[in-house]
Parts: sequence; structure tokens; C-alpha cells
Amino acid sequence: MSELREDLVSGDWVLIAPGRATRPKFLDGKKPPRKLAPKKNCPFEDLKKSGNWPPVSVYPDEKKWEFAVIRNKYPALTHVEGCAIDLKHGPYSIKTGVGDHELIITRNHDKSFVDLSASRAAKLFGIFQDRHRVLEKDKCSVYISTFANWGPTAGASIYHPHYQLLALPIIPPQKVRSIEGAERYFKKHGRCARCVMIKNDLKERTRVIEENRYAVAVAPFASKEP
Repeated sequence: MSELREDLVSGDWVLIAPGRATRPKFLDGKKPPRKLAPKKNCPFEDLKKSGNWPPVSVYPDEKKWEFAVIRNKYPALTHVEGCAIDLKHGPYSIKTGVGDHELIITRNHDKSFVDLSASRAAKLFGIFQDRHRVLEKDKCSVYISTFANWGPTAGASIYHPHYQLLALPIIPPQKVRSIEGAERYFKKHGRCARCVMIKNDLKERTRVIEENRYAVAVAPFASKEP
């Protein structure tokens, strides 16, 4: 089983998952750029043949599914009865890797998120929301992360578009710091920190990447990445 280890200095939790080293091409050394892969050997083209059946859930139905939720064959966290166990290793704190690790797969072999129609993209986000609502009922998990890896260099061992969902027994410290920082700003200034940031970015218009009437994407003023 994997385990979460706490960094003694930063307080960050790191997920150590040795079982994921058995994923296809994981130990091939230098990772090539993402390139087109044929459907023939894709495990997500025929879920029954590849041993990924029955799924956790399918939309709209098993015969004509457009989206499928399956358990990850190489889970970073393991779903078991009971909650994560706290352990010690010398001065270090450890939690057993108990949680959930699911994949959400789109039917089309080549259409990544940016290629989906607005209705399909909205449906995908609806499925994320459905799974969050289901998994939040597990009192052993306290934080859910949904993400997509793009290409081998990001850790994606399969070309077919898919998204991952992790239900964790810990809240990542950086998320806690974000919430606490926003709370401190509100107590000091009486205003929502992110609302202030958005208002300023829309006024300056130097870091706005894209916007519509529902949302805005910006490059942060104090960005940690270029």
C-alpha cells in the first residue's frame, strides 16, 4: 500500500506510491513528446477486453457510453474498509494510503478537453461534480483533487484522454494556507481577496488570458511559475 509522508520542515504531505511504478512505460527513462497513438492497443477503447469492466459509473448507459468512471488499475490510494492509520517512523509522521483513485474516460480517442463541445465539456464537469458528491460521503476522505495529465512528461502513460480523481485522507497544506490567507485578508480589509485581484486584473488588462461573462483566466501577479 502507498503512504503519505509528512515533510518535517515544510509540513507538506508527499504521496509515496510504489505500485504506480508498474504502469506502462513508467520507467522508460526520458519521456518522448505526446504523439498520436493507435486505437488498436488502447485499453480505453474496449473496457471489457482490457479488464476495466464493470465501471463505477457510465453516462448515459453501458451500450452507448460517452463517459465512463473506472477505478485506476495502478492506484495511488487504495479503497479499503476503514480510514487511514497514523504511524510514526522515527521523527516522521505517516498515514497509510487509504482513499480513492478513479479515472473518468471520454469515449472519443482523440478529443482532449479543448476539443470537446461546450455541452460535452459541461457534461464532463457535471460528472466531476457527481463523483465529488459521492466520495464526500466517505468520512475517511477530507479532500478531493481532480486533474488531467497531458503527455508522458506529465505522467500520462495512455494517449486516450482521461481525467483522474483522488480522494485524500489529508488536506494539502497549500490549500489550507490559501484559505487561511484569504480569511486573514478579509478580517483586515473587509473584502474578498480574490475579488480584489480579479477587479484589479480586469482594470489593468495586462495579465488577462481569456474571459467571458462567467469566468476570467489570468496570469497571477505573484506567479510561482513562468
